[in-house]
Amino acid sequence: MIRDPERREYLEYLSLGAEIAMGLSLPLFLGYWLDGRLGTSPWLLLVGALTGIFILIGLTIRIANRSNGKDRGS
Repeated sequence: MIRDPERREYLEYLSLGAEIAMGLSLPLFLGYWLDGRLGTSPWLLLVGALTGIFILIGLTIRIANRSNGKDRGS
């Protein structure tokens, strides 16, 4: 466990960036790959894009709630 608050905050932001990147790119690439395998282009890519957008909305809400908790001193 990291006890240095500055490093901990840095790692939180680093993991946040990774969550956002993977939350959008993974469903997109999976949809693209499945379209190539199944010949359903562009439908599964669109489903992957919409899934990624919903994941990003959920992450944004979670980040906002986490930030509000820090502001209040929780």
